[in-house]
Amino acid sequence: MMFWFGGKKKKDNQSITAKKSKKAKLTACYETNLTCLKAIFQDDDPIQFREFKSSNNNKIRFCVIYCDGLADSAIIDEHIIKPVMLDYIPDDTKIIDSLIMQVIQTDSAKKSQLFSGNY
Repeated sequence: MMFWFGGKKKKDNQSITAKKSKKAKLTACYETNLTCLKAIFQDDDPIQFREFKSSNNNKIRFCVIYCDGLADSAIIDEHIIKPVMLDYIPDDTKIIDSLIMQVIQTDSAKKSQLFSGNY
């Protein structure tokens, strides 16, 4: 059983639900997507944003979003952030495909451009 103590005071539940139930589409702009996601989760204290860059190409930026307490940050560091930072990431439009096929070690990766519903 988990208990959460402290944190920010929650806003009116109705306005949070209305804001989070809107559908949105990811864009090609990293800053726009990150700003939108941070706005959606601004009142959710356990949600963590870890931004980092590829070591072989500083133009390529990443952000891992996870729920603190449900995900092990040491595993995220070792098995997601470290491989992405250290492996060669091509500077083309197939970055996601390269990550799924060569870097991230999972059998259940899924690409999507939409995020919607209640978070």
